[in-house]
Amino acid sequence: MVAMERNPTDWTIEWLTGTGAGSFHFGEGWPDREKSPVPFPEAVGSGSIELFHLGQGIDIVRAHGSFTPEFVGRILPVVLVKGHLPEPLFSIHQTRIGRIIHKERTIGKEFLFEKERSLFMHVNFLDFAMDVDTTQDVEFTMITLGISALEGLLGINAADFLLNALKIKVLPSAVTRVLPLQLNRILDETLPHSLNGKMRILFSQAKTLEYLCALASHLNDRPNPNDTDFRVQAIMTELHGELLEHDGKIPLLSDLAERYAMSARSLNDEFRKRFGMTIYSFVANHRLAEAHIALERTSLPMKTIAANMGYSHVNHFISAFSKRYGFPPGHLRRGKGPGGSP
Repeated sequence: MVAMERNPTDWTIEWLTGTGAGSFHFGEGWPDREKSPVPFPEAVGSGSIELFHLGQGIDIVRAHGSFTPEFVGRILPVVLVKGHLPEPLFSIHQTRIGRIIHKERTIGKEFLFEKERSLFMHVNFLDFAMDVDTTQDVEFTMITLGISALEGLLGINAADFLLNALKIKVLPSAVTRVLPLQLNRILDETLPHSLNGKMRILFSQAKTLEYLCALASHLNDRPNPNDTDFRVQAIMTELHGELLEHDGKIPLLSDLAERYAMSARSLNDEFRKRFGMTIYSFVANHRLAEAHIALERTSLPMKTIAANMGYSHVNHFISAFSKRYGFPPGHLRRGKGPGGSP
């Protein structure tokens, strides 16, 4: 029998943050990297990245970015990641603060993820880029493990269920999914600064295992549909998805309350409890963020963007955008940030 050639781990992070920013290369058996600076130009901001083996076949990446006032409100290309893998890889991408645009080149799609929306991937090679919304600071966590490690931790059947439930069984696949904030907080607690050395790694390993078990349990949960808590959670999940996809004017709270058979106050309170803001604020902020991206990436007229966002007049859009970002939308079209120059 002829042994099949093993495809070793061999991947590279290429920094896209400026001329001569450089790259990190990771061959098979790559060493941990602690608090390495991200090569942001001084005018842009500062950042750091950590990469650790947690054991059990689990690796973790934690990155931070802070941006200067002059650079706030832009879309910043940060990294291009490419490489070979010894086996298919399962990965979890999550932000504690900030918004990231993930360009999954293996399938030719882009994914936006933020605090309440995580990204899951199942790929057999690495080829993706990431942009950051500099409206606020960013903290990003990525957990990766090979499929054999996932099967060893959860069992073959549970691992297979997890991939199917996330709809990423086929290679390559990627999907974003809204999850309960209490589930996301488990990953937020990995790599705590209060611990050092081996204790920090062991703690992070335990938190990652806790997250995987909680995720599998959440996806496998089949409570009684008549249960009040389950019904409310199902409504919030459906409403959140509807609001992300809704076009035109922001829907009236009274109409949403009637549709979901809840009082307007209860619907708004439950939504705020789970997502940290009222329904109106959530939709308004999401649309302004989408408008920000459209202004930077497309040549659509501002009137068209305003209409697509549900504003009856372009001046209302300009006012709301300026209040949200601290500078008018026209600055983006002139290639400017607040106080910047082309």
